[in-house]
Amino acid sequence: MAGDHPFQHGSQPRATGHLWQQRYQRVLVEPDSQALSAMDCYIEMNPARAGLVNDPKDDRWCGYGQALANVNQAQAGIVYLYKADGKMVEGSGPDGAVEWNDIAERYRMLIFETGVRKDDGYGNTTREGFSSAEIRNVLSKGGALSFGQLMHCRVAYFSTSVAFGSREFVEGLEPLFRETFGLKHKREASALAQTKSALHVFRRPSGQIRPSG
Repeated sequence: MAGDHPFQHGSQPRATGHLWQQRYQRVLVEPDSQALSAMDCYIEMNPARAGLVNDPKDDRWCGYGQALANVNQAQAGIVYLYKADGKMVEGSGPDGAVEWNDIAERYRMLIFETGVRKDDGYGNTTREGFSSAEIRNVLSKGGALSFGQLMHCRVAYFSTSVAFGSREFVEGLEPLFRETFGLKHKREASALAQTKSALHVFRRPSGQIRPSG
């Protein structure tokens, strides 16, 4: 995509610039400041502004979408923003550590608050974003997502899990999976984070596509 095809496009009469988009723009952002989280929210809004999704949560490849899909690295990155700019210094984790569940709803509200649609005063949109009604709706719910919305974001639960059900059901199968995947230590069933559901999953070990042996 970045090789022959753009080259052929550039060789056409009156064809200038980059085929897919403008060159990326580098911006220096002050670390450990509110500017960092503001820039992050701006980036999270890009898929929605481009019309790819109506809500950043539905973009599986942005940081917020990945965090909702329970990708630990994405969650840790967003948690870092809250600790870096001083928004939150103590959470519900061990020894007061801030965890994803502590800030997930607050982060959703922040995205919507900073993603307001703008116009030129004459009804012409100058920057895509959320309407006042959409923002009020999210804020009125405290940034919480329904169980159905969370499950829609949790494709990873179904594509990387080998057992899905009650805690008792999943833990009853744990010895079988430990032997099947050649695990040395017992693994606990994982609860569905951010939900009040009693459902649990057993995730396939990272990098393990097929059972060992």
